[in-house]
Amino acid sequence: AINFTCNTETNKCIAFLDVYMEKQVDNTINTSVYRKATNTNIYMHWNSYAPKSWKLGTLRSLVQRAHLVCSTEEKYITEIQNIKTVFTKINGYPNAVINEMVNKFKYGQTVTPTNNNENNEDDHIRKPLLPLPYKGNEGMSVIRKYKKILKQYLPINVQPQVVYNSKKLSSNFNLK
Repeated sequence: AINFTCNTETNKCIAFLDVYMEKQVDNTINTSVYRKATNTNIYMHWNSYAPKSWKLGTLRSLVQRAHLVCSTEEKYITEIQNIKTVFTKINGYPNAVINEMVNKFKYGQTVTPTNNNENNEDDHIRKPLLPLPYKGNEGMSVIRKYKKILKQYLPINVQPQVVYNSKKLSSNFNLK
């Protein structure tokens, strides 16, 4: 039983997914980020017991969305101000972290090529994934030491990436 809905534009504006579109006098369309009225702006808190990469990934995705969706500089600035407010006041992120992320998108992320010879298979960077459980700051310390040791013994084009298992607590117990 699938129910379909149909939205019509109101005052030359309509929301589709997470994009708010406004038709201009010259028939162009300005776009900005759309959030439903039920949005709580609660994301992973900075002090929560979770990997920093997850927290930064959440912030990065919202900044990237603003960068991709907002069609004018004014709308982009408004959205970035909203992100800064939500992440500092509600979710406890440091201003420096947010500003650094915004600047990465504003001024472009630097990508350094590994080698000019793209045809040689051995020159491409390989990033094998190391799935590990998250163990807080102590675990991060162990991972840093582990990566340092691996860097000494692995070829320069092999750069292991740590990913954290996100197991449900119930997966550790037999329910029967």
